[in-house]
Formats: sequence, C-alpha cells, structure tokens
Amino acid sequence: MSAVLFTTRALGRLFYLSFFKRQDLRIQDRPRLPFCVKFFVLFPLVELFNWLCLMLDELVFPGCRRIPIRQPIFVIGPPRSGTTILHRVMARDEEHLFCFRTWEIAFPSLLQKRALSVVGRLDRLTGGHLRASLLRREAERFRPLHHIHEIGLFLPEEDDKLLAHVLASMDLAYFFPNGDFRRMAQFDVAVDPRDRRSIMSFYRRCLQRQAYFKQGSRTFLSKNPIFSGKVAALLEQFPDCRIIYLVRNPLDVVPSAISLVRAIVRAVRGVELDADYDEQAYEILRFFYTYPPDLLAALPEDRCMLLKYDDLIGQPDQVIRKIYAQFGLALTPEFEERLAQEVAKMKRHETRHEYALDRFSIKRDRIVADLRPIFERFGFDTREVG
Repeated sequence: MSAVLFTTRALGRLFYLSFFKRQDLRIQDRPRLPFCVKFFVLFPLVELFNWLCLMLDELVFPGCRRIPIRQPIFVIGPPRSGTTILHRVMARDEEHLFCFRTWEIAFPSLLQKRALSVVGRLDRLTGGHLRASLLRREAERFRPLHHIHEIGLFLPEEDDKLLAHVLASMDLAYFFPNGDFRRMAQFDVAVDPRDRRSIMSFYRRCLQRQAYFKQGSRTFLSKNPIFSGKVAALLEQFPDCRIIYLVRNPLDVVPSAISLVRAIVRAVRGVELDADYDEQAYEILRFFYTYPPDLLAALPEDRCMLLKYDDLIGQPDQVIRKIYAQFGLALTPEFEERLAQEVAKMKRHETRHEYALDRFSIKRDRIVADLRPIFERFGFDTREVG
C-alpha cells in the first residue's frame, strides 16, 4: 500500500505543477496541454486497472510473495557504455538467467502476463499475424530512435521502466520537465528515505512476479544505467546481489548521451533542447561516474566487476566468460552456441549513431578536469592536442 500512497501523492503534485504552475516555465519547457489532459485522464485509469490486477495476484497466486530473488545480477554504468550490448548477449542464456521484455514491463501483473501469454500462443497457432502486425507498427513508431537504441515489445529492456507505474522513473522527465523526475537519477542521495523504501518495495514485488511467471530457479538479470545512482538501495534491498559496472571514456559518453537525450525529447515533445539541458544531463553523468566505484570497491570479487567498454567490444567472448567464471555461472552448450552467434553479430555491427563533442556546450577540457580521477583510474585517453 505504501507504493499506492506514494503514487497518489506524486500524481497530485504533478497535476498541480502541470496545470497551475505552467506559467512559471519557459514555453519550450511546458508539457503540451493536450498531452497533459490525456495523461491525467488515462494514467489513473490504466494504473487503477493495473493495481486491481496486482491485488488479484495476491489471491490467485498466493505463493508469489514468497518467491526469493537470490543473487540477482545488475548491469549498471553511465549510459552509452555498452550496458545494452552486454545485457542482450547475457539474456540469451535462458537456461540460467531471466529478465524483463518490454511488454512484461508494460503489464506488471501476473494475471496480465498469463492472459497475454495465452493470446501469444493462440496467435502462434494461427500463423503469428498479430505478432507480425505489432512488429511492423513498432518499427514505424520507433524508427527515429532505432539508430541510437533499438526498442521492441519482445526485446529485453531496462526494468527501471517498471517504476513509471508508480511515477518514479526518470524517463518521465522527457514528458514532464517540471516534474522533478531527474532526482531519480541520484536516488540514493536525493530521494526521501520513506519514498525510497516504497519504490524499492514495489520494484522487488515486480521482480517476484516475473520470477514466478518464468517458473524456475534462474537468476534475475537487470540492466539499467539509471541504477548507477541506486547502488546503495540495491545493496539494501538485495544484500546478495552481484553488480557489473561498465565504464567508457567520458569523452565518448558525454556527447553520445546528450545526443540521445536530445533525440528522445525531439521525438516525444517535438522541441529542441538548449545548453541548460546539456548541463543537467552532464551533472547526472558525472554522478554516474563518481558515485558507484567507491561503493562497489567494498564488495567482494565474486559480487562485483568493473568492466571497460573497449574490452567488451574488442573481446566480447573473453569478457562474457570472465563474468561467468567470476560469478560462478556455468556455460551450457546451448548458450555457447548462442554466444558465438552474438559475438559474430557484434563484430559485423557498426554504429550509425555519430556524435562530436564540439557540437555541445560541454567541452573536452571541462570533462577531463571534472573527471580526472576516472581518466587515471581506467587509463582513458584524454586526447590532448599536440
């Protein structure tokens, strides 16, 4: 119930900011009024249905609440550091690991998942026309973002998006820049302890439902760059969790991440961001570089790995095998075969997301000065001229 109370308070505050504080915002920062009207009509209705289904789960699947989440693996790190690549390769190990796919995030209840699974089986038996239609529509809808981040209903996705159901996902900042959702990026230090407990309790219950739905003793695999600001909360909620922290040269990450933010805002709000937003994005990135390493250093070797993006891209097979050896996971023949396929695919892949640091207001000298310890710790090239 604490998550319901948190969501109710958050919705009331967002309503007040969206309709009664609009004039305090710059025009380009104001959420579109028609969108706000639709959101505040549809969101309560959809989430009321979701909460009804979640409550029915307790009656229909009483054993769900007792499902343990043992030694989950969380892949974190600054965005654009290879977390998606690693996550989707490891997600192919369906014998040992399970994760969330996008449709499973959109429908958090076990009842919903079971019902839609039946629909999926019927669709496969009748030729798969529904799935084909959904794939065509999502390809068209998300085409502007696919060169940056591939999105799909049936693809593994960042499970932080579960928190949109309780208005605690930073993704909502793209739609409501006035909603103070950016504080979710610095969750451990910027969110009230009571709210942190409510949010993380909801998240854990979602994981238990997913584990019950997947039916087995597999290990949960999560990938969320935004969880780089949630390390302490993860360790508190899942004391035996394992964490993989991926890190990439900030001179590559900063322009790539800012470009991604601009592309998403352009797609969802139809506006171009200015230097103020570059600054906000950069401050979050700095936190993701400076906050997690010291906390992770206190963990034993069998529970934490710090990996460089260049190693993952250059030697993906060796990196995956190192992860499995260090975390005590077995490589099955089936996954060995899939791993070889994924490695071959990675070697053929060339990014189509081009970016240059001089296009943005955050310059090389500032990044190097702010993150000098990171450059030194990981041996990143500062790209000095001359």
